Amino acid sequence: MKKHSFSDQDLEQQYVKDGILLERKDLVTKSFFYVPNLNKIRIMLREFEFLVDGASRGRAINEISNIEIYLHKNEDKPELQKIHLAENYSNSSIYLESKSDIISDMNSENWDHILIQYFSFNEIHNYFNKTEGASPFFRRFNIFKEMIELNFHIKLMVYLQDQIEIYNPSREDRVIPYTIHSLEMIILVLKRL
Repeated sequence: MKKHSFSDQDLEQQYVKDGILLERKDLVTKSFFYVPNLNKIRIMLREFEFLVDGASRGRAINEISNIEIYLHKNEDKPELQKIHLAENYSNSSIYLESKSDIISDMNSENWDHILIQYFSFNEIHNYFNKTEGASPFFRRFNIFKEMIELNFHIKLMVYLQDQIEIYNPSREDRVIPYTIHSLEMIILVLKRL
């Protein structure tokens, strides 16, 4: 995480002028302090999350297609299908378990505040004054790559959980054969069929 400290007063004033920082006055000490302008910075964060979602979705679609192709090629080999699904599920679950801290951060109400900490105010200032597109700008940051990887595994896990339920239904979902003991009921069923 990047530390938000200011050594240059001119830079502080530029951030205030650009709306990245808000100047506040402490009523007790009569001194001024600065707080991030989340309303402005959320514009950047929304674009960041939009690009992360798009990149991870595309990657997940490609991986799901590869899994579907494998399952289709091995239609007559259910054991191979189960092993393939289990390996993919295991790999994704291990990865997601290793990222449990950031997943809980993503699900918290403070996610915007946490995400801001990955960018310095100078980088936020550069974002709002950039001459390049948002995608090349964000690609320079490790948090962007990490969030794409994380969202990819989350999307892949949703798909894999659904597939595993299809191949291994839970006890409640399993079809229990119904036996018909009444001769009238047998005749009625046969007529309907």
